[in-house]
Amino acid sequence: MTEPLKVLYLEDNPLDADLVQWTLSADGIANEITRVETRASYVEAMERGGYDIILADYTLPSFDGISALAIAREMWPNVPFIILSGAMGEEVAIETLKSGATDYVLKQRMSRLVPSVRRALQQSEERRQREALEEQLRLLEKSVEHLNDIVMITELASVEADGQPRVVFVNEACHRRTGYTPEELVGGPPLSFEGPETDRAVLERMARAMKKLKPVREELLCYTKDGKTFWQELDMSPMADAEGRVTHWVSIGRDITERKRAEETRLQLQEQLYHSQKMESIGLLAGGIAHDFNNLLTSILSSAELGRESLPEGHVAHEDLQTIIKAALRASGLTKELLAYAGNGKRMTEVININHLVTDMLAILRSQMPRSIIVRKALQSRMPPVEADPVQIQQVIMNLCLNASQAMPDGGMLSITTDMVTLTEEKTRKFRSYNPPEPGLYALFEVSDTGSGMDARTIKRIFEPFYSTKNQGRGLGLAAVLGIIKSHRGGIEVESTPGEGSTFTVYLPASDKPFPEEISRPTEMVHGPHTVMFVDDEEILRSLGQRILERLGYQVILAADGVEAVRIFGERASEIDLVIMDLSMPRMGGEDAYREISRIRPDVKVILCSGYDESTAVGKLGSDNLVGLIQKPFEMKTFSQAVHAALERP
Repeated sequence: MTEPLKVLYLEDNPLDADLVQWTLSADGIANEITRVETRASYVEAMERGGYDIILADYTLPSFDGISALAIAREMWPNVPFIILSGAMGEEVAIETLKSGATDYVLKQRMSRLVPSVRRALQQSEERRQREALEEQLRLLEKSVEHLNDIVMITELASVEADGQPRVVFVNEACHRRTGYTPEELVGGPPLSFEGPETDRAVLERMARAMKKLKPVREELLCYTKDGKTFWQELDMSPMADAEGRVTHWVSIGRDITERKRAEETRLQLQEQLYHSQKMESIGLLAGGIAHDFNNLLTSILSSAELGRESLPEGHVAHEDLQTIIKAALRASGLTKELLAYAGNGKRMTEVININHLVTDMLAILRSQMPRSIIVRKALQSRMPPVEADPVQIQQVIMNLCLNASQAMPDGGMLSITTDMVTLTEEKTRKFRSYNPPEPGLYALFEVSDTGSGMDARTIKRIFEPFYSTKNQGRGLGLAAVLGIIKSHRGGIEVESTPGEGSTFTVYLPASDKPFPEEISRPTEMVHGPHTVMFVDDEEILRSLGQRILERLGYQVILAADGVEAVRIFGERASEIDLVIMDLSMPRMGGEDAYREISRIRPDVKVILCSGYDESTAVGKLGSDNLVGLIQKPFEMKTFSQAVHAALERP
């Protein structure tokens, strides 16, 4: 030892104390002995402390070694205590050891003192190290218990578990996060808390790494005891014993649920950004296509109508011309749908008949469905009118029908039914509905299939943006459906059973307005002697515009573009009663021409003739002088009504 051994010796004979000091020193143990004789001096010395070992004579005149031992074990239980005695029987020696003495030595055999002291000091050091280690383990266990990460220690093989791995430790965080108590886990096989949507490939990689005794780090979707999901970042490492054999695995699971949600949100926002950029590009493309396409349709439609009006009643070409007119109007509807989808068209609300939309959409969708799918249609004949955007409702019907057909890859039956229903407050309260409707009269349509169906967990998420059960699905179809239904103050219900199919029921509030075909026809309008300037860069449209306007009894002035229109208007402003102008023209567009003409004569009346919707046109021009909008392509009746209304306007 580098420092002298500090010895407290309870002894009334100074010579014995000198003998002990000499014996220890002779064997290389430097020492400092403090000798005490009485109980009081002994207790006082014990209170001071700082001794490495205590020696005590077994028998003193007023105090004995057993009593001293009791005091020592109470005050300094870890300090070695050796009894020295001149005469001690075997029974007394055993009694001292049972009382807590480290050893006993007969004074007649002082040669045993040094080995006894060395052994006592070694045992004391080992005990100190063991207690320090135990304290460290207690601190470690306490720290592990306070971790937010899940800690699980697994013993690789044990006789008690028939050679199977078993859990030997889990911390409190495991119980807090998973719901499993330590009693449920310790002693049983290790769990990875996997569930229906856990990535099996990750589990297989973990198993392969563990077989090779390699550390593992993986991200895993896990399930709590009650079925809720959370994400873990798992770090699994092997533990070896002193001989290098792997005996345990330590698994530390860090909860990364919030991080995964943030990543998912970021990806969704990124996807939305890409989608909006894509739609912006489509919108620009659609705007250009719609302009040129609508010009062509206007030519076709107007020429067909003029031809039909020029032929006598009952002419053989009447039917063919009527077919051309219907086809042009149908093509016009497709253009409007393209603009609406691309975000360049106004959501046009009108009174519609759900039966007509269902019939039209099924005619289109039937060609996109496998022949193995049987389509059944059951339409209520007395459906109430609905105020809605027909393009959006067609999108709802299309999405629901396509989803139904995709749920039946091997064939089945798709049923679409319409009906009317009055919802009371009691009924709406009982609805298991997304966006429950208010009480009132509703038109409903129902799309059912006999496909794979959905479980309750899937049903809860089907209307979430970007959630899809299909490998190539974008997860936007049903999200768009719900958004459209909400915007129409309607509701949608879903019923589904795995293996038995699904039913989507859509409720749309009924309108008290009559169907369009029930509106009384306007009386024939009388057109007065007015002069109209028709401005369009397409020669064929200028020619058609002139023919239609002249047939209605108007004087017509033509202009090929904005520059020519401004020049002519500057020369003949006083005689021009109305300007009909295209919005998109070369050299000078409708916006600039409109402003120049308004400067020349502020009270001029202007009708815009364009493929844009009214809100877009007003946003571009925005003036009281704009007295009407004729959307291309147009029917002669619509054109005539717009011109008459503009000229009659004060």
